[in-house]
Amino acid sequence: MSHQAVTWAVAQTTGTITRKAVLMGLANCHNHHTGRCFPLISRLAKELDCSERTVNRALADLEGFGFIERRHTRNGTQQGVTHYRLAMDNLSSQTDNLSSQTDSLSVSNETDLQEVEQQEETLLPDEPAIEELEPVPSPRPRDELWDALVDSLKNEPETSSERGRWNAALKQLREAGATPREIKTRSEAYRRRYPDAALTPTALASNWGALRTRDPMASTYEKARAAGYT
Repeated sequence: MSHQAVTWAVAQTTGTITRKAVLMGLANCHNHHTGRCFPLISRLAKELDCSERTVNRALADLEGFGFIERRHTRNGTQQGVTHYRLAMDNLSSQTDNLSSQTDSLSVSNETDLQEVEQQEETLLPDEPAIEELEPVPSPRPRDELWDALVDSLKNEPETSSERGRWNAALKQLREAGATPREIKTRSEAYRRRYPDAALTPTALASNWGALRTRDPMASTYEKARAAGYT
């Protein structure tokens, strides 16, 4: 971990707490000798208690805003590795004035970036990319109820507290014997019954028993949708 990189990341304004957390995660993995970071997406997602899709979206935003640069390297036939560079001054110069360093280098300036890489190649020996590889973790089994909630609500939690509320609601739904199809139909019933109320996992779980599609309007809606009118 580079204390200089962490100090730099803390001082940045990224626009959202998720982007800031991912930037801090990269800074915690920063190698002050090479100026690079090699964390796996799965590692960042586990440490930040969010989904890999959320991490990827935050990385794309950080790259678009100029906070980081991503590069993919390969070593022969071995699996490639993605490494990241933070938008800091040339860390190999080891100066103490961080503010003057960050003014001297713009990540968006390709010429300056190439000069920094040439200086690093001169001062430091090449590091085989294969040494930075970590075992690829097995994919997590899919949670059909979670996926059904994401599809029905058209979003997913981005903070640990919000994720905790989702998990609590899912526990209630599992105890009630909910199925992915029922989550979809009762989410539609909730929106029809409470058009001015926001649909959340907690609201759906709390009103689960009351959302059984018994009313004539729900039956009419289902028939119309089956006939292709909705």
